Amino acid sequence: MKKNKFNFLLIALCTLLITPGCGTATSQPVASPTKTTTNKAQKSEPNKANSGKILIAYFSYSTDHNTKLVAEQIQKATGGKLVEIKTKVPYSSNYDQVVSQGKDEVANHFKPELTTEITDWNAYDTVIVGSPIWWYHISPALASFLAKQNWQGKKVAVFTTHGGFGPGESDKDLQEYCNKATILKSYSAPGEKVKSSEQAVVKWLNEIGITK
Repeated sequence: MKKNKFNFLLIALCTLLITPGCGTATSQPVASPTKTTTNKAQKSEPNKANSGKILIAYFSYSTDHNTKLVAEQIQKATGGKLVEIKTKVPYSSNYDQVVSQGKDEVANHFKPELTTEITDWNAYDTVIVGSPIWWYHISPALASFLAKQNWQGKKVAVFTTHGGFGPGESDKDLQEYCNKATILKSYSAPGEKVKSSEQAVVKWLNEIGITK
């Protein structure tokens, strides 16, 4: 009789110790391992990208600073660190001159020298980068930023603003410069809709699993 009572107490004690652990194991999403991209952008999964710190790095030129506005919307939704990419030699305020200069820079794969430095790069698991579309590609300033970073083990997404011709070759540009990263779905918006695009931005961030 004493032996049966001891066995009953032992079983009850094990149940109390094991049950909470089981509940915890099923309530947390399991992070997927980082994969290297090939020629196609990897599809993101909900709640997979939001691990560790988030960096939002953007280059913005236009007088309306459309790309900057989107970057600020992303920062508000994610709480990530916001960094503006700046060139050592600033672009002219003359729009027509910059259009011509930008065309030459894109055609010649020119990468301007930057003053922007990310001293705590290794602290970020997810990087969101932004740029206006210049001649169907990301801006040379963003290309320069992407080319100088180590993308091993990072998750990266690009957002772009444009004058009505869409995101151009920005996805291919990202794959070229960040081929060691896991590339998430991109986002693009025409400049005229940027000020009212906050809900669309939040929807995109939810789709790729990035939330505050």
